[in-house]
Amino acid sequence: MNSLELLASAWMTHAARLTWIFTLATVPVLALRRPLRRIVGAEAGPLLWLLVPLALFAALAPHAAVPVEALPPVVVRIAGGGTWVASPAPAGWIVPWHTLAMAAWLLGVLAVLACVGIVQRRYLRRLAGARAVDITGACRPVWQAVDSDLGPAVVGALGVRIVLPADFHTRYTPAEQVLILAHEQVHARRRDGLWRLLAEGLAALFWFHPLAWYALACLRQDQELACDAAVLREHGAPRREYANAMLKTQTSPLMLPVGCSWSSHHPLTERVSMLKQPVPTRTRRFLARVVLGATVLAGSLSVYAAQPGAASKHRAAINADHFTLKIDIATRGHAPSMHFTQCLAKGKPFDLSGNDGPGFSWHGTFTLTPAANDQIQIAGDLHTRLDEGSGHVRVLDGKPIVRTKVGQAAAIAFGQRHEKPLEDGTVWFNLIPTPGCDADTATAIPSLAPMDGDAQARPMREAAQVLAKKDGFILLNADALSESPVTFKFDQMSPVFALQLLADIDGKRAVFNGHEVRFDPK
Repeated sequence: MNSLELLASAWMTHAARLTWIFTLATVPVLALRRPLRRIVGAEAGPLLWLLVPLALFAALAPHAAVPVEALPPVVVRIAGGGTWVASPAPAGWIVPWHTLAMAAWLLGVLAVLACVGIVQRRYLRRLAGARAVDITGACRPVWQAVDSDLGPAVVGALGVRIVLPADFHTRYTPAEQVLILAHEQVHARRRDGLWRLLAEGLAALFWFHPLAWYALACLRQDQELACDAAVLREHGAPRREYANAMLKTQTSPLMLPVGCSWSSHHPLTERVSMLKQPVPTRTRRFLARVVLGATVLAGSLSVYAAQPGAASKHRAAINADHFTLKIDIATRGHAPSMHFTQCLAKGKPFDLSGNDGPGFSWHGTFTLTPAANDQIQIAGDLHTRLDEGSGHVRVLDGKPIVRTKVGQAAAIAFGQRHEKPLEDGTVWFNLIPTPGCDADTATAIPSLAPMDGDAQARPMREAAQVLAKKDGFILLNADALSESPVTFKFDQMSPVFALQLLADIDGKRAVFNGHEVRFDPK
């Protein structure tokens, strides 16, 4: 699985979870918006829609670390005689559906954003001939369009402008003009254009979800009703003039994605029926904001509490650039005789090799990458060679892959087991990955520990010289090894194996010629 497929798999996991949370947050808002409007008034209605983005934010917010459940080790066993290779891929092209789904989603997002931009730009082009007009008490610049079907509207998210139709002063009475300007200024004061921009972005992210588009239309309607309620409260509830102004407003042929058209795409029946409701008192408006704020906060905290430790050790594995891999290795059915703690960069292979007795050698490469469901994937590329004498050599190759949780053990039992030690060709790898590297593992210092002997800390070069002197080897280029410290016990480790291991740890390859040893780059 390449990096693009891993990214697509992680995206699919997040996308499914966020889509589910978006649905759970949107459904209660749609169900409660009308009853709550009747109870607390229309002016505070749009506040309820904050539940949707806050719930999504709560799903992505960091969590405190939580204990990890103990899981049984994941074991991959590979055994056989002769040469073993990975199963061939099925004939034909295997459809990478995670990648295709991510590409389709991304294309959909870009298409929606492009459509929003085109429609907004088309609307603004029609305002090219608009002229600024001086309106006493206006809180934003006021422009009068050259067409009668453009406006009244508030245009823009940041640089907000109030747009009036060309026949504004002839179509509406002076009282209606005051109410319309007041309505648009309430939109500007509440920054409804900015909220619509954010809502359009959220709808673009969930473009495939039918509720996203229905919710967007409902938000627009709730914003209009809230502005209507605010104007009636501030101007003494002139309901007849307000209703007449609604009926006189023409429908624009273009929608306004980032902005607020006065009544172009909103059912007038609900707005007119709302005019019959009594104006809420100050106490009722205050209680409305308290109730809606508490509802939004409780819903967001519920989503946050329901998340399974998004930034715990599991979540850290998804974003980690480095991993610490603890490896215990046993060969031929013996007790583990090699113990590593190695810092690995994501996707960078780590090589190990060794032998155990006459005729048996092995080599392995391990690569760590994040996987779906907060797991770490360990991909191995393993080779063993067993000389059984009489010119018969048993070779085993394989590429096992295991996935495990952070801090959980995964094991690979590789090779063919036999009751006779000299005919046993197995290597057992016990692997425990964790994200990140601490100070002790960041320099890739291993710990080698057979069953007996006292551990000694020495520089890599000195350790090789001690081993060579003890067993009669001649080091041709000991200076090729670094001075990185290593802690090891070697009383029961074969000298060839120990020197190979030290060279591999230092990124070198030990080449033996009789009793002479040379360290070459890999």
